[in-house]
Amino acid sequence: MKRPLLIVWASLIGLFAWLMSDALFRSGMFVFRDAAHYYYPLFELIRDQWAAGRVPLWNPYENLGMPLAADPTAGVFYPGKLIFALPLSYAWTYKLYILAHLVLAAVAAYRLARHWRASVEAAGVCALSYAFSGNVLYNYCNVIYLVGAAWLPIAMLAADRMLVGEPNGKRLRWAVAFGMGLAMMVLGGDPQMAYNAGLLAAMYAAWLWWTGRKQVDRQETHDRRLLGRLAAARPTMLALAAGTGLLLSAVQVLPSVEFTSQSSRAASDKSQRWLGRFEEGTHEEHIYHFSVGPWRLAEYVWPNVGGRQFPTHRRWLEVIPAEGRIWTPSLYMGVLPLLLALAAMRLRRGDARIRWLSWSVVLAVVASFGWFGLGWLLQEFRIAAGADPASTGPVGPPFGGLYWLMTIVLPGYDCFRYPAKLLVVAALGLSVLAARGFDDMFDSPSRRFHRVLLGLTIVSVVGAIVALAIRPFASDWLAGVEPDMLFGPLDPVGAVNDLLGSFLQTAVVCGLFWWLCRKMHDTSPRAWPAVLAVVLVAVDLGVANRWMVVCAPSSYWTEPSAVARKLQDADRPYRVYRHPLWTRPSWKVEGSPDRPAEAMQWDHATLWPKYNLAQRIAVTEVYGAMMPHSYAEFLRERRIEHPPRSTDGRPASFSHDALGKYVILPADKTLRGGQRIEVDLPDVSLWCNPTHWPRAWVADQPNTRCRVVQEEPSRIEVEVALPQPGLVVLCDQFYPGWQLTVATDGGPSRAVEIERTNQTMRGVDLPAGHHRLTYRYRPESLFIGSLISGLAWLVLAGWCVRLIVAARTAA
Repeated sequence: MKRPLLIVWASLIGLFAWLMSDALFRSGMFVFRDAAHYYYPLFELIRDQWAAGRVPLWNPYENLGMPLAADPTAGVFYPGKLIFALPLSYAWTYKLYILAHLVLAAVAAYRLARHWRASVEAAGVCALSYAFSGNVLYNYCNVIYLVGAAWLPIAMLAADRMLVGEPNGKRLRWAVAFGMGLAMMVLGGDPQMAYNAGLLAAMYAAWLWWTGRKQVDRQETHDRRLLGRLAAARPTMLALAAGTGLLLSAVQVLPSVEFTSQSSRAASDKSQRWLGRFEEGTHEEHIYHFSVGPWRLAEYVWPNVGGRQFPTHRRWLEVIPAEGRIWTPSLYMGVLPLLLALAAMRLRRGDARIRWLSWSVVLAVVASFGWFGLGWLLQEFRIAAGADPASTGPVGPPFGGLYWLMTIVLPGYDCFRYPAKLLVVAALGLSVLAARGFDDMFDSPSRRFHRVLLGLTIVSVVGAIVALAIRPFASDWLAGVEPDMLFGPLDPVGAVNDLLGSFLQTAVVCGLFWWLCRKMHDTSPRAWPAVLAVVLVAVDLGVANRWMVVCAPSSYWTEPSAVARKLQDADRPYRVYRHPLWTRPSWKVEGSPDRPAEAMQWDHATLWPKYNLAQRIAVTEVYGAMMPHSYAEFLRERRIEHPPRSTDGRPASFSHDALGKYVILPADKTLRGGQRIEVDLPDVSLWCNPTHWPRAWVADQPNTRCRVVQEEPSRIEVEVALPQPGLVVLCDQFYPGWQLTVATDGGPSRAVEIERTNQTMRGVDLPAGHHRLTYRYRPESLFIGSLISGLAWLVLAGWCVRLIVAARTAA
């Protein structure tokens, strides 16, 4: 027993160390996507505010100010954020935060498989295939979803024990544990995974009821009262778990609900949603971004079969017009775990738990298709029949799809986005099924499975031969693939090499496992073939998925921004308008093996998208998880009504530069009336805007000046001397929770109501006199949520202490 356990954990640790070697053993920092430019500066801001003795309530550096604690992606109150209090550099605590959740995902998956009576080797396969699958591993780039993936196996273990695994009063404990798991997902920034976990548990309970696998439905009390019986019923346990999760996470839920109600997610037009139709650029369309094309299921069998997305552009699958944006560049979880899971799946007969897992996998995969619903199929048939591709049919593409149905039927589910995230649920289900299939295979070898392995080996060898044959023609055949704006033109030879490598890797792995299966006839079921199979899975995943973990030297993040250096002597406070969503034109025509690091350095230098936070520079247009709807409309209307023009007379794509004292634009654009500032950055122009709006002013009194005398993230003071009554405007976001007190001519402060001004700003009508205005952010939703969560955590802690004392007394 000890030797297999040691080898299993050695495989897990070895694969973890191999994949994360740059971050662990060098000065590497995760450089790609949101891990680099979103969460790194955001979490640093939160850490610094806590260290300064302030609760991180408000972010004054984005969009005229934004709620910070109410932003789910910030995870301000997540207990795991305590890691940032360690006496280490921020870079190391940030890496440890990511790495710790990847380790938690592996350990939790292992423990879940062991709970369902998997052998040590089978549980090891489960942990490997889950934590290091493309759908979980790549979430190091999007940290909050890695948090959700890490807590999902724990939540499912608690749900199983709550519903079937524990008799009598112990089920209450596991209901609370399940609620804690849900709360950790919400507090960690992934409420959608908590919602999905609740759906899985409810489906499991319904499945158990339907199949007649009823457990004792009463709590063990002395008098067996009706109340005790109801307390142990499955629906009651589910309600208790949901209530526990809601109470423990109320400090995040209530402010986030308020923020969502103020955002475009709640304000979007839903009248045509049931038809799958919506306006471009709205939240209704964004819901379906990162949908998974059904053709990508081949990536489960052949690693990187569609070509690698980076560092150079090899993704030949983009020849498919409908490919669209991809959430994770590989779905690969190991071909052996996949085949073992498929062998263990039962959709009609068998153990209720296995059927529940099987259906969960099927539904999660189908839902991940998102955009590719029945409406999309109908549109493809219309085009094939000769219809104009630009014409719209009676329904939109998502119509009739499972994800579309979920957004229609499930309350609040339409506030979430990105169907591809559901593949984490599928990864867990497949990994647990793989553990079951592993034990079945080694306990009673199946000749049918042997034939599948041999057949897939032969098919993969034939595929490799075809890839070799087409390599000379790849450039002509793939000429229609558009260049990527970041990674440049397609490398056709590299794309075919990836295709060849994917077939060869699957052929080798399946061939080796087929040989191990043959050896099982000559050895005991738990001898060296089972252990070697675990090692083979680890090696397979290490070879297939290592390329997705990209790092750059940590020093890149600590270097001053080129723009910030130019502005370091400027009087503060000031704001900067940074033209959104543009990259260097040369990147589209020329690839580079160092492109992720080059992109990070350029984004950092130009303060995009959240690198301004590290410099404490306010940027007036930043797109993140959510934006107040009034401000989004303000930006959109100014873009339409006041289109400035570039040097050649054509309308430019920037419009609301009046919000910024400094303006960052592409090099080929100019700011009318602006003063150019020389900056040593390619493809960038920096301007001082003499006509920018001041931070505060008095409407219709141009000669009356307002002065910001004190500013903190959640507090700002303004002084103004009014010769006559007037409207004082503060160019900050109007948002619930801001309170204003005014002291006039040295008198006592009095509370004054803030008016919405200019659609999105704060205003107040004041009489003549010298006034000192003090704005404070005191969100009622946060205070109520803090009170609820604080009491809930105290009650939970007291209950846990009582259980521990009772257990020791009984012992």
